Amino acid sequence: MNTFLKAIGFGNLKSQKDVEDMIVNVISKAADVDKYTRKEGNTYIEYEMPTSSSCGIKVVGEEDHEGKFHFSHYFPYIKAPVDNTEEEIYINKKIDTDGYTGMCDDYRLGICLIFYLQNVADYYNQFGEVKMVSDQAVRFGALAESGKIILPTFSYAEEQVKLKKEQTKKNKLIAEAKKGNVEAIENLTINEIDNYAKVSMRIKNEDLLSIVDTSITPSGSESEMYSIMGNILSVSSETNVQTSEKMWVLQVECNEIKMDVCINCADLLGEPEVGRRFRGNVWLQGKLIKTNG
Repeated sequence: MNTFLKAIGFGNLKSQKDVEDMIVNVISKAADVDKYTRKEGNTYIEYEMPTSSSCGIKVVGEEDHEGKFHFSHYFPYIKAPVDNTEEEIYINKKIDTDGYTGMCDDYRLGICLIFYLQNVADYYNQFGEVKMVSDQAVRFGALAESGKIILPTFSYAEEQVKLKKEQTKKNKLIAEAKKGNVEAIENLTINEIDNYAKVSMRIKNEDLLSIVDTSITPSGSESEMYSIMGNILSVSSETNVQTSEKMWVLQVECNEIKMDVCINCADLLGEPEVGRRFRGNVWLQGKLIKTNG
């Protein structure tokens, strides 16, 4: 049973039979069906059923030459409206299922960001069976098993402008370093040493949450799992139309990466408001969007 079903309002599923009934319901009442015919002739197929304005469930499988559907797996998802442009995105099939992950080396983070690909059939139909695409957009969404609301860090407007300029400069240095620019690599190294020294001094008298504004770091053994802390840009409440459970959908910004996070109201500690911060462990998902270019 997918542990993130509760995030989209399915906290009442208690047994494997409940899950199987849900899968049958998705297939029979799917609002959207996406297909892709593989080279060997079988058809990859996704049944999609929304359960609220932003969330839903997808059932994935394969249709054989006789038109029979063979179930592979299912997953809850969240739709996200904000595009994040990425330079290069690598697509890889997971070992245990027909699920796929995307990986992008995001210069805003300085790490490889791995996400669960939501629209595999759509991706294949638009891009073909390629492993790498360039200059495309990804809409990031995340499902949270639990989380809490924390207060923002205190800073003046002048400090925000300064930090923004420093981040822009750092992004350019990372982009140059990726090209092999030795001077850029040296500058980044010096900056990291300076930052480490500043944090080491401040941590003696301050709490870490007052020093670090936002963060996103890998968490756990699954590659798409992250521990995030980000500024809340918008807040909305949604209801699962099948179970009547309430969820929060928060648009969160972490290190200039914007994503929509869905969490069951029962699993969120604190009252979410714009300007506050969200902190929690999430399953990162992404929808690959073909740009006009």
